[in-house]
Amino acid sequence: MKLTKLIASPTVFWYLTRRLAGPVLVALAVFTLVDVLGEGADRFAGWFRSGVAIDGFGYLALRVPFMVSQLMPVAILGGVMFAFAMLHRAEEVIAIQAVGISRAQMSLPVFALGIALSLGNFALAEGLVPITNARAELMLANSLRHDPAEQRDSRRVWLRTRGGFLMAESYDRRHAELREVTIFRLGAYPQLDAITQVDHAWWDGHAWVLNGIQELAFKPDGSITPVRPDGVLGASPTDFNAVVAYKPEELSLRELNQFIDALGRYSVVPAELRVLRALKFALPASCLVMAMLGLAGSLEPTPRRSGLGKKIGLAVGAGVGYWLLLGFTVSLGKAGVLGAWPAAWIPDLLWAALALSLFLLGEEKGASQAGRDAVA
Repeated sequence: MKLTKLIASPTVFWYLTRRLAGPVLVALAVFTLVDVLGEGADRFAGWFRSGVAIDGFGYLALRVPFMVSQLMPVAILGGVMFAFAMLHRAEEVIAIQAVGISRAQMSLPVFALGIALSLGNFALAEGLVPITNARAELMLANSLRHDPAEQRDSRRVWLRTRGGFLMAESYDRRHAELREVTIFRLGAYPQLDAITQVDHAWWDGHAWVLNGIQELAFKPDGSITPVRPDGVLGASPTDFNAVVAYKPEELSLRELNQFIDALGRYSVVPAELRVLRALKFALPASCLVMAMLGLAGSLEPTPRRSGLGKKIGLAVGAGVGYWLLLGFTVSLGKAGVLGAWPAAWIPDLLWAALALSLFLLGEEKGASQAGRDAVA
């Protein structure tokens, strides 16, 4: 089928595009507002009490690009389904098909919008989000640390020490406590000498007190043996206070690649980082997948008045199902059960297959109905 035949009518194409874009933007704005209120709800009281409310609102404003990037796929799904529900209510779908526009031709504006938003999401995540997230973290670490609740940092920290690298799942600045610490001790480049794991560490004013410590030594012949740990972290609370904790998922693709390359020199790249790198491509692509799923779930083969509540329920169910499956596969990827790319792309592929199946099923039902009408 030629592209000109598929487009059929540029007027209809742009009309449907405008009708789709409005609900998608509204859904994205509503979801983002809810996310902002949710993130700020447990902090507003502390900010006002400490007199840093203005900085707090600035912090939330800096977080908006990241929220938009994360919420865009679900907003597209809900917006497309809402838009077509409104088109069905006004019987505009019947009118469009009456002038010879097929379901395949009506899908082209959705497909174009999905591609545009996928590319826009990728550009947003790689361009603006890393900058605003970095500034938000600096504001949180400096201006907003007057409140004790803000001094507790539950995010992972990464530190270069004298003998290697140190990574902790969380660092409490107020009490100088580390949890789930992993220390990579390096020998002659690029030799990894040992890995030490500590469940809990706290600073007593002079040295770290370690709890639940174990260490594995790497021999030149490739063997790995448990050894008695030396109980030294090679860093002080000042070192941790001087760095800003990071969330790997908030790094840009370039920064994440640099991080992985730095660890790769020592063959200690966590599976989590490889999965997050694959997600840098899979999540923007989910915008297109959700757009087509919204179309397939909304465009009935025999147009009729559609229940708006039903459409909203289907959108919520499909969105929640996608994120649940994504969380499950990502967890398997981080645990090393799945490869990084399958862990990131399985939900997209399954939801794309579901969208295609629903669309083709609708085409088949539409052809059958047309045949029955012709016989009648």
